[in-house]
Amino acid sequence: MKRIISAIIAALMITCLGVIGASAETATMFTDVDGYKQFKAGDDIIYGEGKAGDYHVGLWNSLGEPEYGYKFEIRDGAGYGGSKALIMSSEGTKNVAFYLYATEENGIATSYDGAKYLRVWADFTEVEFRKAIFGTISSNGSIFCPDECDDTDKSMISPFWFSEDGENWTEYKLGDDNCFGDAQATPVKGKKGFYAFPLEYFTIRANANPGNLEALTPCDPKDISGVYFFFSYTRDDNPTLNKEFALDNFEFVADYTAFPKEDTQQGDNTQQGDNTQQGDNTQQGDNTQQGDNTQQGDNTQQGDNTQGGDNTQGGGTSVKTGDPVIVFAVIAVVSLAGAVVIKKIKS
Repeated sequence: MKRIISAIIAALMITCLGVIGASAETATMFTDVDGYKQFKAGDDIIYGEGKAGDYHVGLWNSLGEPEYGYKFEIRDGAGYGGSKALIMSSEGTKNVAFYLYATEENGIATSYDGAKYLRVWADFTEVEFRKAIFGTISSNGSIFCPDECDDTDKSMISPFWFSEDGENWTEYKLGDDNCFGDAQATPVKGKKGFYAFPLEYFTIRANANPGNLEALTPCDPKDISGVYFFFSYTRDDNPTLNKEFALDNFEFVADYTAFPKEDTQQGDNTQQGDNTQQGDNTQQGDNTQQGDNTQQGDNTQQGDNTQGGDNTQGGGTSVKTGDPVIVFAVIAVVSLAGAVVIKKIKS
Protein backbone atom coordinates (compact mmCIF):
# COMPACT_ATOMS: atom_id res chain seq x y z
CA MET A 1 0.00 0.00 0.00
CA LYS A 2 2.81 2.38 0.92
CA ARG A 3 4.50 1.75 -2.45
CA ILE A 4 1.26 2.46 -4.33
CA ILE A 5 0.73 5.76 -2.52
CA SER A 6 4.36 6.75 -3.09
CA ALA A 7 3.98 6.00 -6.80
CA ILE A 8 0.81 8.11 -6.98
CA ILE A 9 2.54 11.03 -5.24
CA ALA A 10 5.55 10.77 -7.58
CA ALA A 11 3.25 10.76 -10.63
CA LEU A 12 1.41 13.83 -9.35
CA MET A 13 4.68 15.66 -8.77
CA ILE A 14 5.97 14.79 -12.26
CA THR A 15 2.69 16.03 -13.77
CA CYS A 16 2.94 19.28 -11.82
CA LEU A 17 6.53 19.78 -12.92
CA GLY A 18 5.42 19.26 -16.50
CA VAL A 19 2.83 21.98 -16.05
CA ILE A 20 5.55 24.27 -14.70
CA GLY A 21 7.66 23.54 -17.77
CA ALA A 22 4.78 24.46 -20.03
CA SER A 23 4.05 27.57 -17.98
CA ALA A 24 7.64 28.68 -18.31
CA GLU A 25 7.33 28.92 -22.09
CA THR A 26 7.72 32.47 -23.28
CA ALA A 27 4.74 34.25 -24.79
CA THR A 28 4.96 34.35 -28.57
CA MET A 29 2.48 37.16 -29.14
CA PHE A 30 3.87 40.67 -28.86
CA THR A 31 0.43 42.11 -29.52
CA ASP A 32 -2.71 40.87 -31.21
CA VAL A 33 -3.96 44.49 -31.21
CA ASP A 34 -7.21 43.37 -29.53
CA GLY A 35 -5.43 43.44 -26.18
CA TYR A 36 -5.04 47.21 -25.92
CA LYS A 37 -7.37 48.68 -23.34
CA GLN A 38 -6.43 52.06 -24.70
CA PHE A 39 -3.99 53.21 -27.35
CA LYS A 40 -1.92 56.17 -26.21
CA ALA A 41 0.82 57.99 -28.07
CA GLY A 42 4.15 58.47 -26.32
CA ASP A 43 7.46 60.20 -26.91
CA ASP A 44 10.25 59.24 -29.30
CA ILE A 45 12.51 57.45 -26.83
CA ILE A 46 14.86 56.22 -29.57
CA TYR A 47 16.08 59.52 -30.97
CA GLY A 48 14.67 61.81 -28.30
CA GLU A 49 13.71 61.78 -24.64
CA GLY A 50 10.57 61.31 -22.61
CA LYS A 51 8.30 58.40 -21.81
CA ALA A 52 7.20 55.55 -24.04
CA GLY A 53 3.53 55.16 -24.76
CA ASP A 54 1.81 52.35 -26.61
CA TYR A 55 3.14 53.81 -29.84
CA HIS A 56 4.98 56.66 -31.49
CA VAL A 57 4.81 57.77 -35.13
CA GLY A 58 7.81 59.66 -36.47
CA LEU A 59 10.72 59.57 -38.85
CA TRP A 60 12.48 56.36 -39.75
CA ASN A 61 15.97 57.18 -38.48
CA SER A 62 15.94 60.51 -36.67
CA LEU A 63 13.94 62.77 -34.36
CA GLY A 64 11.05 64.64 -35.91
CA GLU A 65 7.53 64.49 -37.27
CA PRO A 66 6.61 62.97 -40.65
CA GLU A 67 6.67 65.52 -43.45
CA TYR A 68 3.23 64.52 -44.71
CA GLY A 69 -0.07 63.79 -43.03
CA TYR A 70 -0.81 60.24 -41.95
CA LYS A 71 -3.38 58.06 -40.26
CA PHE A 72 -2.60 55.58 -37.49
CA GLU A 73 -5.40 53.96 -35.53
CA ILE A 74 -6.98 50.74 -34.33
CA ARG A 75 -10.07 49.54 -36.19
CA ASP A 76 -12.53 46.72 -35.61
CA GLY A 77 -12.93 44.02 -38.22
CA ALA A 78 -9.83 44.88 -40.24
CA GLY A 79 -7.51 42.28 -38.76
CA TYR A 80 -6.96 38.55 -38.96
CA GLY A 81 -10.24 36.66 -38.82
CA GLY A 82 -12.22 39.87 -38.44
CA SER A 83 -10.38 41.00 -35.31
CA LYS A 84 -8.91 44.43 -34.67
CA ALA A 85 -5.92 45.71 -36.61
CA LEU A 86 -3.58 48.66 -36.79
CA ILE A 87 -4.57 50.85 -39.73
CA MET A 88 -2.10 53.22 -41.37
CA SER A 89 -1.91 55.46 -44.41
CA SER A 90 0.24 58.36 -45.59
CA GLU A 91 -0.44 61.40 -47.75
CA GLY A 92 3.11 61.65 -49.09
CA THR A 93 6.08 59.69 -50.40
CA LYS A 94 8.66 60.30 -47.66
CA ASN A 95 9.62 57.76 -45.01
CA VAL A 96 7.25 57.27 -42.10
CA ALA A 97 7.85 54.95 -39.15
CA PHE A 98 5.85 53.69 -36.22
CA TYR A 99 7.17 52.23 -33.01
CA LEU A 100 5.09 49.91 -30.80
CA TYR A 101 6.31 49.65 -27.22
CA ALA A 102 5.90 47.18 -24.38
CA THR A 103 5.08 49.11 -21.20
CA GLU A 104 3.94 48.31 -17.68
CA GLU A 105 0.58 49.79 -18.56
CA ASN A 106 -0.14 47.60 -21.60
CA GLY A 107 1.42 44.45 -20.14
CA ILE A 108 3.14 43.34 -23.34
CA ALA A 109 5.87 40.73 -22.80
CA THR A 110 9.52 41.64 -23.37
CA SER A 111 11.20 38.22 -23.55
CA TYR A 112 10.74 35.69 -26.35
CA ASP A 113 13.50 33.22 -25.59
CA GLY A 114 13.98 30.75 -28.41
CA ALA A 115 12.21 32.86 -31.03
CA LYS A 116 13.79 32.86 -34.48
CA TYR A 117 11.24 34.80 -36.54
CA LEU A 118 8.98 37.81 -36.42
CA ARG A 119 5.62 36.80 -37.88
CA VAL A 120 3.04 39.45 -38.75
CA TRP A 121 -0.35 39.32 -40.40
CA ALA A 122 -0.74 42.12 -42.94
CA ASP A 123 -3.23 43.33 -45.51
CA PHE A 124 -1.31 45.15 -48.25
CA THR A 125 -4.13 44.75 -50.78
CA GLU A 126 -4.24 48.41 -51.82
CA VAL A 127 -0.72 49.67 -51.21
CA GLU A 128 2.64 49.39 -52.89
CA PHE A 129 5.65 50.59 -51.00
CA ARG A 130 8.88 51.91 -52.40
CA LYS A 131 10.67 50.38 -49.44
CA ALA A 132 9.41 48.97 -46.17
CA ILE A 133 10.73 46.74 -43.39
CA PHE A 134 10.12 45.67 -39.80
CA GLY A 135 12.54 45.85 -36.90
CA THR A 136 12.80 45.30 -33.16
CA ILE A 137 13.64 47.60 -30.26
CA SER A 138 15.59 46.54 -27.17
CA SER A 139 15.12 47.78 -23.61
CA ASN A 140 17.92 50.37 -23.95
CA GLY A 141 16.44 51.92 -27.09
CA SER A 142 18.51 50.10 -29.72
CA ILE A 143 16.94 49.33 -33.10
CA PHE A 144 17.65 46.10 -34.97
CA CYS A 145 16.48 45.68 -38.57
CA PRO A 146 17.55 43.88 -41.77
CA ASP A 147 18.31 47.05 -43.72
CA GLU A 148 21.50 47.46 -41.67
CA CYS A 149 22.99 44.18 -42.95
CA ASP A 150 23.89 45.36 -46.43
CA ASP A 151 25.71 48.44 -45.05
CA THR A 152 28.37 46.07 -43.74
CA ASP A 153 28.01 42.98 -45.93
CA LYS A 154 26.40 43.40 -49.37
CA SER A 155 25.97 39.65 -49.68
CA MET A 156 23.87 39.43 -46.52
CA ILE A 157 20.36 39.56 -47.97
CA SER A 158 17.50 38.32 -45.81
CA PRO A 159 14.89 35.83 -46.98
CA PHE A 160 11.28 36.16 -45.89
CA TRP A 161 8.17 34.06 -46.28
CA PHE A 162 4.55 34.76 -47.14
CA SER A 163 1.39 32.70 -46.72
CA GLU A 164 -2.22 33.63 -47.37
CA ASP A 165 -3.59 30.91 -45.12
CA GLY A 166 -0.76 30.13 -42.69
CA GLU A 167 -0.28 26.68 -44.27
CA ASN A 168 1.22 27.17 -47.72
CA TRP A 169 4.36 29.31 -47.59
CA THR A 170 6.42 30.90 -50.36
CA GLU A 171 9.99 32.09 -49.85
CA TYR A 172 11.15 35.45 -51.17
CA LYS A 173 14.28 37.57 -50.85
CA LEU A 174 14.44 41.15 -49.69
CA GLY A 175 16.01 43.62 -52.12
CA ASP A 176 19.59 44.86 -52.13
CA ASP A 177 18.74 47.30 -49.32
CA ASN A 178 17.15 44.48 -47.28
CA CYS A 179 13.65 45.91 -47.61
CA PHE A 180 10.56 44.83 -49.52
CA GLY A 181 8.68 46.99 -52.01
CA ASP A 182 8.68 47.81 -55.72
CA ALA A 183 12.08 49.53 -55.59
CA GLN A 184 13.43 46.32 -54.06
CA ALA A 185 11.96 43.96 -56.68
CA THR A 186 9.74 42.46 -53.98
CA PRO A 187 6.31 44.10 -54.51
CA VAL A 188 3.66 43.22 -51.94
CA LYS A 189 0.59 44.97 -53.35
CA GLY A 190 -2.40 42.65 -53.35
CA LYS A 191 -0.90 40.32 -50.73
CA LYS A 192 -2.94 39.65 -47.61
CA GLY A 193 -1.75 37.10 -45.09
CA PHE A 194 1.20 36.17 -42.88
CA TYR A 195 4.75 37.43 -43.33
CA ALA A 196 7.73 35.90 -41.52
CA PHE A 197 11.20 37.44 -41.16
CA PRO A 198 14.26 35.71 -39.62
CA LEU A 199 15.58 37.54 -36.55
CA GLU A 200 19.19 36.66 -37.36
CA TYR A 201 19.07 39.42 -39.98
CA PHE A 202 17.67 41.98 -37.53
CA THR A 203 21.01 43.66 -36.81
CA ILE A 204 21.97 46.75 -34.86
CA ARG A 205 21.29 50.13 -36.47
CA ALA A 206 24.36 52.33 -36.51
CA ASN A 207 22.61 55.50 -35.30
CA ALA A 208 20.41 53.78 -32.70
CA ASN A 209 23.14 51.91 -30.83
CA PRO A 210 23.54 53.29 -27.29
CA GLY A 211 25.34 50.12 -26.22
CA ASN A 212 28.02 50.49 -28.92
CA LEU A 213 27.44 46.99 -30.24
CA GLU A 214 29.52 45.73 -33.13
CA ALA A 215 28.07 45.95 -36.61
CA LEU A 216 25.86 42.98 -37.57
CA THR A 217 25.07 42.18 -33.93
CA PRO A 218 21.62 40.56 -34.09
CA CYS A 219 18.75 41.32 -31.76
CA ASP A 220 18.36 39.30 -28.58
CA PRO A 221 14.92 37.60 -28.46
CA LYS A 222 15.09 37.76 -24.66
CA ASP A 223 15.23 41.57 -24.83
CA ILE A 224 12.53 42.94 -27.11
CA SER A 225 10.68 45.99 -25.86
CA GLY A 226 9.22 47.16 -29.13
CA VAL A 227 8.43 46.52 -32.79
CA TYR A 228 9.33 48.98 -35.52
CA PHE A 229 8.07 49.46 -39.07
CA PHE A 230 8.96 52.06 -41.68
CA PHE A 231 7.80 52.61 -45.24
CA SER A 232 7.86 55.08 -48.12
CA TYR A 233 6.16 55.41 -51.49
CA THR A 234 7.79 55.68 -54.91
CA ARG A 235 6.48 58.93 -56.37
CA ASP A 236 4.15 61.82 -55.62
CA ASP A 237 1.47 60.51 -57.99
CA ASN A 238 1.60 57.02 -56.51
CA PRO A 239 -1.98 55.73 -56.70
CA THR A 240 -1.66 54.17 -53.26
CA LEU A 241 -1.15 57.51 -51.48
CA ASN A 242 -3.77 57.78 -48.73
CA LYS A 243 -4.66 54.12 -49.22
CA GLU A 244 -4.80 52.16 -45.97
CA PHE A 245 -3.00 49.00 -44.96
CA ALA A 246 -3.61 46.83 -41.92
CA LEU A 247 -1.26 44.99 -39.52
CA ASP A 248 -2.18 42.44 -36.87
CA ASN A 249 -0.78 39.60 -34.73
CA PHE A 250 2.83 40.63 -34.17
CA GLU A 251 4.44 37.39 -32.95
CA PHE A 252 7.92 36.10 -32.14
CA VAL A 253 8.07 32.40 -32.93
CA ALA A 254 10.54 29.53 -33.16
CA ASP A 255 8.77 28.06 -36.20
CA TYR A 256 6.94 30.46 -38.49
CA THR A 257 4.80 27.63 -39.90
CA ALA A 258 3.48 26.54 -36.49
CA PHE A 259 0.36 28.01 -34.94
CA PRO A 260 -1.31 27.28 -31.59
CA LYS A 261 -3.95 24.58 -31.75
CA GLU A 262 -6.49 26.95 -30.30
CA ASP A 263 -7.67 29.98 -32.26
CA THR A 264 -5.07 32.75 -32.07
CA GLN A 265 -7.82 35.28 -31.51
CA GLN A 266 -8.96 35.92 -27.97
CA GLY A 267 -12.70 35.46 -27.55
CA ASP A 268 -14.82 36.39 -30.53
CA ASN A 269 -13.05 39.70 -30.95
CA THR A 270 -16.25 41.56 -31.62
CA GLN A 271 -16.99 44.92 -30.06
CA GLN A 272 -20.10 46.99 -29.70
CA GLY A 273 -20.33 50.30 -31.44
CA ASP A 274 -17.80 51.82 -33.77
CA ASN A 275 -14.90 51.41 -31.38
CA THR A 276 -12.31 52.99 -33.68
CA GLN A 277 -9.48 54.45 -31.65
CA GLN A 278 -7.88 57.60 -32.89
CA GLY A 279 -4.49 58.80 -31.76
CA ASP A 280 -2.88 62.16 -32.28
CA ASN A 281 -2.20 61.24 -35.84
CA THR A 282 -3.81 63.41 -38.51
CA GLN A 283 -1.45 66.08 -39.77
CA GLN A 284 -1.96 68.82 -42.32
CA GLY A 285 0.31 69.14 -45.34
CA ASP A 286 2.53 71.72 -43.66
CA ASN A 287 3.29 69.19 -40.97
CA THR A 288 1.22 70.95 -38.33
CA GLN A 289 -1.35 68.81 -36.65
CA GLN A 290 -4.99 69.74 -36.91
CA GLY A 291 -6.87 71.00 -33.90
CA ASP A 292 -5.23 70.80 -30.55
CA ASN A 293 -3.77 67.38 -31.40
CA THR A 294 -5.52 65.69 -28.51
CA GLN A 295 -7.09 62.27 -28.72
CA GLN A 296 -10.83 62.19 -29.13
CA GLY A 297 -12.63 61.32 -25.93
CA ASP A 298 -10.57 59.35 -23.50
CA ASN A 299 -9.49 57.07 -26.36
CA THR A 300 -10.71 53.99 -24.56
CA GLN A 301 -12.40 51.19 -26.39
CA GLN A 302 -16.15 50.76 -26.14
CA GLY A 303 -17.66 47.54 -24.99
CA ASP A 304 -16.07 45.09 -22.61
CA ASN A 305 -12.67 44.66 -24.29
CA THR A 306 -10.94 43.93 -21.00
CA GLN A 307 -8.30 41.27 -20.66
CA GLY A 308 -8.58 38.66 -18.02
CA GLY A 309 -5.88 37.41 -15.70
CA ASP A 310 -2.76 39.47 -15.28
CA ASN A 311 -3.58 41.86 -18.13
CA THR A 312 -0.82 40.65 -20.40
CA GLN A 313 -1.54 40.72 -24.11
CA GLY A 314 -1.25 37.82 -26.44
CA GLY A 315 -2.49 34.39 -27.30
CA GLY A 316 -0.63 31.24 -28.20
CA THR A 317 1.70 30.20 -25.39
CA SER A 318 1.25 33.28 -23.25
CA VAL A 319 1.13 32.38 -19.58
CA LYS A 320 0.00 34.16 -16.46
CA THR A 321 2.75 35.14 -14.08
CA GLY A 322 0.96 33.49 -11.15
CA ASP A 323 0.71 30.00 -12.68
CA PRO A 324 4.07 28.61 -11.45
CA VAL A 325 3.32 29.81 -7.90
CA ILE A 326 0.00 27.97 -7.94
CA VAL A 327 1.63 24.80 -9.24
CA PHE A 328 4.31 24.90 -6.56
CA ALA A 329 1.58 25.30 -3.96
CA VAL A 330 -0.18 22.21 -5.32
CA ILE A 331 3.07 20.23 -5.18
CA ALA A 332 3.61 21.29 -1.59
CA VAL A 333 0.10 20.22 -0.58
CA VAL A 334 0.38 16.87 -2.39
CA SER A 335 3.77 16.17 -0.83
CA LEU A 336 2.57 17.07 2.66
CA ALA A 337 -0.56 14.94 2.30
CA GLY A 338 1.50 12.04 1.06
CA ALA A 339 3.90 12.31 3.95
CA VAL A 340 1.01 12.27 6.43
CA VAL A 341 -0.56 9.21 4.80
CA ILE A 342 2.73 7.31 4.76
CA LYS A 343 3.36 8.20 8.39
CA LYS A 344 -0.06 6.88 9.37
CA ILE A 345 0.58 3.64 7.46
CA LYS A 346 3.89 3.17 9.25
CA SER A 347 2.26 3.72 12.63
